[in-house]
Amino acid sequence: MEISTMQDYQNVIMWRLSETNVERKQMLRSPGLQLKYMVNPSFLKPGEKRCFIDYIAFHPLQIDVWDADSLLLIGSTSVTLKHLLRQGRPAVQVTHELDIVSTDYVQDLTAFRNDSLHQASVQPYSVSIIVKGRLNLRLGNVGHLADHQGSRSDTLPPSTSRVISAYDRTISFPGGSLSSLGLSHLNAKNTCRARRLADIDSELASMLCSRMKEANITLQHISQESDKIHQRKLERMMAVRQLESDKNQSEVKSYIMTRREERIQHLKDLQLIEAYRERSKTENITSMLSHAITTQHTIYASLGNAQFFEFALKNPFNVQHTITITCKDPELSVIVDSREWRYFKELTKTLTPLEEDMFYLKGNTLYPQVYLRPKETIYIPFKYQRFSADHTVLGQGPAGLPSSQSTDVALRQLLKDVQPKIIKIFFRTEDEKPLAICQVNVENTPHVIDQTFRFYHPELTFLKKSIRLPPWHTPPGAPAGMSFGEPQVHVRCSDPNVICKTHAMTDPAETFVLPPGAVQDLHVRVCPRREGSKFIYLNVVDVDYHHLVASWLVCVSSRQPLISKAFEISIPVGGGKGSNKKITYTNPYPTRRAYFLRTNRSDLLQFKEDAFETGGGESYTIGLRFAPSQCPGVEEILIYINDQEDKNEETFCVKVIYF
Repeated sequence: MEISTMQDYQNVIMWRLSETNVERKQMLRSPGLQLKYMVNPSFLKPGEKRCFIDYIAFHPLQIDVWDADSLLLIGSTSVTLKHLLRQGRPAVQVTHELDIVSTDYVQDLTAFRNDSLHQASVQPYSVSIIVKGRLNLRLGNVGHLADHQGSRSDTLPPSTSRVISAYDRTISFPGGSLSSLGLSHLNAKNTCRARRLADIDSELASMLCSRMKEANITLQHISQESDKIHQRKLERMMAVRQLESDKNQSEVKSYIMTRREERIQHLKDLQLIEAYRERSKTENITSMLSHAITTQHTIYASLGNAQFFEFALKNPFNVQHTITITCKDPELSVIVDSREWRYFKELTKTLTPLEEDMFYLKGNTLYPQVYLRPKETIYIPFKYQRFSADHTVLGQGPAGLPSSQSTDVALRQLLKDVQPKIIKIFFRTEDEKPLAICQVNVENTPHVIDQTFRFYHPELTFLKKSIRLPPWHTPPGAPAGMSFGEPQVHVRCSDPNVICKTHAMTDPAETFVLPPGAVQDLHVRVCPRREGSKFIYLNVVDVDYHHLVASWLVCVSSRQPLISKAFEISIPVGGGKGSNKKITYTNPYPTRRAYFLRTNRSDLLQFKEDAFETGGGESYTIGLRFAPSQCPGVEEILIYINDQEDKNEETFCVKVIYF
């Protein structure tokens, strides 16, 4: 490795720091730092192998260089890992020379010495990138024969359907011996070892008198219990001799009394056991009935990715019911927005019916309700999305298995440590009785960290930073017509104390960089919603110095567009629910076109879909939802149908009569 010292580079050979002097002497014989990472497919979860290969092929590895004495960060670098893919070769090797880069934020104070507004202005920070050195790195990938002991499937189970039904044999309890599923397994060997209740329940064992007596005998007469047959014969012989002897009548009576007391104690224990069984019978039957209506579903979730599925809920009764859906986990929610539901259905190609305004939120709670007719089956959409990250610091460095552990033992320990998250969804009727239970088993899959940023800031102050994202490139093989221009990027942080947002650097309404001596074109788009004239002021301000760079006055004059179609709709006043209507639009072009819908009265009219796409000469039905009104009157609402560039193609006029 080369470290820069005052414009000069000094070659440095890295040595591995050891804990003992003996190990240090052994490492001194071989200079350099060598790390080995063993990747065994037997210890990868389903789907993790594919994720690991994609990470090597498409993601860089970030390397941080620290000072071993002061433990301060020197700089960072990154290296691509795609050259480590062997592609059938026994081994590969690649050598890199990487620049160790450090980013410094230097405050510019000289620009404000002659500034009259020095105290009121914001002092800017200049970003400087310094190359601290170069890292010579050699990477290799050597293949070995895989250990197939305890190997599992490399891929995720095929998701043939995202619709969960309670009648597709995924219930927890398949039924008793008379069920059809139980009759089909009559020849199967089902073995169960019976156990005493006292061995299962410690509380019951402490209450049994015979159990306490057995415990005392075990502690006091350990040597005598080894020969129980011999002791029983001696007791029988003693009893016979006592009965034959006339002199020992008192001892016989005492023996009979002892046996009678033992019998009474056994009867009391039997009564206690019977009471315990009666008490736990209700709980066991309730648990068994809950298993009978429980449907299990497994999802493989990653950090930030949304998992969508639907649950087929059926009303088995001959009367209608209002079902309340309850779930205590905040990461699993019911999709109540029909637009979001439609998006996930199109994304996952789920061919199930979709119903508008199907859910009703109960009061101020977050538990939605749904109405079910007798024998009706509906589909409840769910979304699981996890944003909470585990910030536990894991040990870094090569990880390997101890030589004393076999693959099977290590695999069992790994499965014991990593348990799936269990979430239960309850569907209850008006009397709080469960109609169905859906148990969701969440298997967390690893997520990929593309880049790490470190910010140092004093406490009790606000920190504001900007991270520049690379330009968007359409992935190869993406279907045409799915997105118009660059996609809208959303940002979410795992820490609720961090407020973050995204904006485009080329948008004139946001901050952009103006190079010195360059000409910057500002593209202004004006989209008036009403006719008339308006003056708009447009200023360009330096965000660092708060100086005005340029100013324009834009004069906008708008006239009423040409109305191609007119509609008249009558809506009753009151009710509080609004009204849904439909109109049709025919594409006048011979090719497939995408359109956007706009209106001048967004407070009175909402569209079912703000954008749609239709083929050449085909007709499309536009869904309209009118807001309710409390007073009679007449309103004229304009509907603008714009093309892909948001230019107006046609305008519809809807005359709404509130009576």
